Amino acid sequence: MVNKNHIHVKLQDAHTAETGAAGTWAAIGFIAPGAKQNKSSEEYSTTVFDYTNKTFSGANNNTTMVGNINTATEGWRATAKTALNDCKISSF
Repeated sequence: MVNKNHIHVKLQDAHTAETGAAGTWAAIGFIAPGAKQNKSSEEYSTTVFDYTNKTFSGANNNTTMVGNINTATEGWRATAKTALNDCKISSF
């Protein structure tokens, strides 16, 4: 059985191994959970989270070279639409 929670990691790993760059969801072939928002392949929404691809929109075909990624680089974000235990609404 495939763990669907980690498919984006495997796709990103394969893309990075082939190109040396991290790519947008569209560039790596990933579709986030939920419904597409704003006709964008980089924004999706469920009843609990809004998912947004954040950074990898550079000039290199929607990728960012691995050497340019640092601790401030945000690849994607899941923003809570409801409070979840210790997570407040709108936290990510």
